Amino acid sequence: MSLETKYLGKLKHYQTLVDISIDRYNDFDFGYVVDFNDEFLLIERFESEGAYDGLSLLRRDRVSRIRWGGNEISSVSKLIDPSLREENDEFAVTSLEDMLRVFNERYGCVTIHVQDVNDDIFFIGEIHEMDGETLVLHEFGTKLTLDRKYSMISFDDITRVDANTQYARSLEKLFLKKKKD
Repeated sequence: MSLETKYLGKLKHYQTLVDISIDRYNDFDFGYVVDFNDEFLLIERFESEGAYDGLSLLRRDRVSRIRWGGNEISSVSKLIDPSLREENDEFAVTSLEDMLRVFNERYGCVTIHVQDVNDDIFFIGEIHEMDGETLVLHEFGTKLTLDRKYSMISFDDITRVDANTQYARSLEKLFLKKKKD
């Protein structure tokens, strides 16, 4: 067992709040390790003010650092309301396709990041169809346009998948309301 796997197991078991950095994309998150396998790491994310912000499935080979302990992380952990934490026992990280399916079924939409192409590019929407290599996403547009379109994305380009984020929940409310109007 690698040192990385050993410590991820400990962080998961003890539900230790961590700060996960991905230097390649100038990205970091506070969160709890929900599960992991050789390829992926699933975290329950929280903002620095302690607000819940969904789940993220990250590629382990992109993660630069995982930190725990210290004053900043300890302060953030004290701001988190434990009643806002989700029951994550049923999440077992297997494959990207399985996790996409689970997130879409449970939350109604997913956020797909393609950070290797551009750090700022992400797509939010409902999975229309996928086959293990390619995903067809029925996108939600912006709050301003409320536009819907389809995008085809290669699994190889997906660097991160988020589910149940505050921003995605807001868009979903707008689009569901639009459907009813």
